[in-house]
Amino acid sequence: MNRGEVANSLPPNREARSAHRRQAWLQIYLPVGAALLIALGLAVLVCLSANGQVYRWATVSIAFLGIPALLVGLAGLALLILGVALLARILRSLAAILRWPQLFAQVIAQRVRAASDRAAAPLIAVGGFFAAWRAFIKRLYRLK
Repeated sequence: MNRGEVANSLPPNREARSAHRRQAWLQIYLPVGAALLIALGLAVLVCLSANGQVYRWATVSIAFLGIPALLVGLAGLALLILGVALLARILRSLAAILRWPQLFAQVIAQRVRAASDRAAAPLIAVGGFFAAWRAFIKRLYRLK
């Protein structure tokens, strides 16, 4: 029994799950959300209250912050597209490569099934004979 089976066999602990959700909300989502709101508020405040020089510096800094993020995002998108294309090519070639082992496994399965049927045939015949004999005896006793 592996670790996943043990975890799935245990009854769900609703109190622990609700405590975990509460802690995740208070320790992760609330601080991140508050930081995002504060940063967004400061950016809006700077843009609204800016005179010409501050506004110009704000747009330049936004460009300098946005361009690297855009480049990283484009590099990630390119890697994702490349990975999908390579996986499609690999899967196409794997289908042909794995066809022979699959056919080999099917032949082995057919031979094992045939051998087990031949090995079990005498036992099934003897069992059938005794079942027929018992049915015959039961009918004889019912007729009396």
